[in-house]
Amino acid sequence: MRALAFASDHLDGITAAAMCTRLMRFRNIQTKVELFNLGTLDLSALSCKDHAIFILDLPPRHVPGLEALLRKMARTNSLMYWNSHHAQSQEHIDMVTKQFKTADLATDDVDKCSAELFFERFLRQDKVARDLAAIAHDIEFWERNDALSGKLADLIQAGQGKHLIEPLSRGVTWSESQEDQWKAYLEKKEKELAAIVKRAQEKPISTTTIAFSHASCLVSSADAGDRLLAGSKADVTCIVFSDGRIFFRRREGCELDLRPLAEMFSGGGQVFASGGVLPLGKGIPKQVKNDTWKDIQFYVERQLADHFDKA
Repeated sequence: MRALAFASDHLDGITAAAMCTRLMRFRNIQTKVELFNLGTLDLSALSCKDHAIFILDLPPRHVPGLEALLRKMARTNSLMYWNSHHAQSQEHIDMVTKQFKTADLATDDVDKCSAELFFERFLRQDKVARDLAAIAHDIEFWERNDALSGKLADLIQAGQGKHLIEPLSRGVTWSESQEDQWKAYLEKKEKELAAIVKRAQEKPISTTTIAFSHASCLVSSADAGDRLLAGSKADVTCIVFSDGRIFFRRREGCELDLRPLAEMFSGGGQVFASGGVLPLGKGIPKQVKNDTWKDIQFYVERQLADHFDKA
């Protein structure tokens, strides 16, 4: 039997996948890692057979046809573990726990990221896993106290996420070659962040001023949100990425709870930062780019205005 770690393509999912790889290595089981992006969720990797399956950092509510998929996976695989630190409905949790041997899912957001949940569930005595969990927490909860976590997050945005898993699973968190890749990425990152601010538009919606912009997937939502807040006078930033993900970030001193905004787009998050996914192609353009942005921004503005009118 082999193991499959199906994990998000962010630092939280990648560090959890590295821990899963480490755990399975201790048991002499080879692990295949498949990374997913919520904006373009591809579930084809879950059609495998004779695997022990670990699903990491995936909210069950984002999975279309969840119950049927679970039954299909259970017929040919051993369903080991599913986690997400975002709030789920009890109905979704019951579907998962009916098939999976172990799960860390809750009806409320929890203050531990997926990597931390995996660490506490399987590798509590392992120092490498403990360090990986701390790195993931630093980024996932916007603490930004660890320069290493920021560098790793940058490399993931540069497309190096899958290449990080094996060294991380062995406790190698940084290398000279990674330093060179990171420095090369910084110039591209800075150029995109400047473009996000340049094309931003500030709009008053109800009593809140929101800065709207769009971005490529070259930069993280955290970096994009921080830069747009610094470059605008808005209370809240709203950034749509080229893959359809949408993120909100509020300025310090703003008391607006951003979770309900993300929930309109099948998402969630924290009071101060949240995100979801736009229904691209369903009444709005299929792609987020310069010549479709006006229509997409209008759609988002309308959704937000309706929300504030009802609040």
